[in-house]
Amino acid sequence: MKALIRGAAIEKELNRFKADGLAAIDALLNDGRAMPENERIASLVRGFEFGAKLRATLYDELLDTDATTKVVGLMNKIAETLDNIGSGRVALATLLDHANAAVRATAGAYLLSKELIPERVVPVLREMMKKIRAAAPDGNDG
Repeated sequence: MKALIRGAAIEKELNRFKADGLAAIDALLNDGRAMPENERIASLVRGFEFGAKLRATLYDELLDTDATTKVVGLMNKIAETLDNIGSGRVALATLLDHANAAVRATAGAYLLSKELIPERVVPVLREMMKKIRAAAPDGNDG
């Protein structure tokens, strides 16, 4: 019985975590319009970074495809917003050096989807693939 009660409490906390994360990204999209452009861009990039981490956790750790889809939708809105201000989506290039592999890979994918700075993105993604292959037990990723 204690295990069921504890399981329900964990599920409740995970649902709160998801809701808070989604609300934070949504608020970022809606609340930053009055900011100076450079601050808005920096805020959107931080939101994208958070979204990439949240997406990875929701999908990789919790297998929550519904919440993952919602996060990706919000990240798409962030990218579209960036496309319309400053130098555009290229602002995500700062995330290519991020310590978190999910953030690097996601930023790279969003940049390549618009064929932006492939000379910078492709080497980052290739290096990540090399590390994945080297870490695989049989020496390859498949």
